[in-house]
Amino acid sequence: MTMNIMLATNNLNKVSEFNKIILKSRNDINIVPASRLSPSDVDETGTSYLENALLKAKAFAKCSEFPVLADDSGFEVTALNHCPGIFSARYHPTNPNCSNNLNYLVSQLLDMGLNSSRALYRCVLVYLRNYDDPVPIVCEATWEGTVKTTAQGVNGFGYDPIFYPDNYKVSSAELADDVKLLINHRAMAIQKLLSKIKR
Repeated sequence: MTMNIMLATNNLNKVSEFNKIILKSRNDINIVPASRLSPSDVDETGTSYLENALLKAKAFAKCSEFPVLADDSGFEVTALNHCPGIFSARYHPTNPNCSNNLNYLVSQLLDMGLNSSRALYRCVLVYLRNYDDPVPIVCEATWEGTVKTTAQGVNGFGYDPIFYPDNYKVSSAELADDVKLLINHRAMAIQKLLSKIKR
């Protein structure tokens, strides 16, 4: 019997990504899009990935008949004191978008005289069985590597073109989707979650 889980997002591409990752391990779980009654946006006012993921999970659980799964992810650069972190999607000070955020981060490294730094992607997942779930399941994973000031590849978004995962000679944006869906931070966090959700 298939178990439906609502993903706390209105982004259908993210729903598809989660389903693809899960299907590699389980065929009894289906990630469903948010209902029409779900919030369009949730203000991420938390001070940590966990707080933001909980905010999203709670907001969507109010209108879901299914368990709810929420994630909060970010990019952390060692040389920048682990910034941008939870502000990864809104890092540029005046006009945050994928391109501007990336270019702003690169300019910060170059201003420090650096061409590279250790970096990682982090993902925190929160799973609520229902809105009043007293013990949410929380799973976290990181994907480590190096950030470089030279962007390569088009198969990705965010900071993928400047992130070079450990054990790979290409950027995340040069990796095939099938590879990323096995090794990235979100995939690893989902695998941890699946081990805690009973069939």
